Amino acid sequence: MKRFILMGMTAAAMGSISSGAGAQTTVRAGRIDFNGVITATACQIQGNNQQMTVPLGTHFSQQFGNAGARSRIVPFDIQLVNCPTFRGVTVTYNGTGATANTDLLVVTDTTNNTQRQDVGIRLYDTDQTALLNLNANSTAFNITGANHTVRSAATFEQIGNNAPAAGNFQGNVNLDINYP
Repeated sequence: MKRFILMGMTAAAMGSISSGAGAQTTVRAGRIDFNGVITATACQIQGNNQQMTVPLGTHFSQQFGNAGARSRIVPFDIQLVNCPTFRGVTVTYNGTGATANTDLLVVTDTTNNTQRQDVGIRLYDTDQTALLNLNANSTAFNITGANHTVRSAATFEQIGNNAPAAGNFQGNVNLDINYP
């Protein structure tokens, strides 16, 4: 009789184990909190920098001479204010490229309102030494405080083998600040 009771108890225990093998067991192991900030605006360009003029100076045609020759580099700064913290920010100077070299900003001769084919404006990256193609993202940088200075530079660059003819030149770009 003892043998039948023991076998019955073993079978009952095996049945409960086998029925549990197909069931899922859930154990709360912890909690994950998500947080972040949504701002009304990203960085703002400081008042007088929203539409700025960078004077590239007066240069003689003889300073140039071959394709790619450049005038003196003129640095300029863009002051960003009211910034939240961001990593991997870039800037892009968006504009119309010169016909013969779309990496350069097209310039207009203001004396006769024609686009010049012999000179363009070259932009420089945020380190003010590396070339930055028009409509291309700059090197990424981090904004760690409420204010940040974006450094850049520009210069005239000769297009083609003939030195640029004399004239009064103007070019303009839109500045985009790209947040990851």
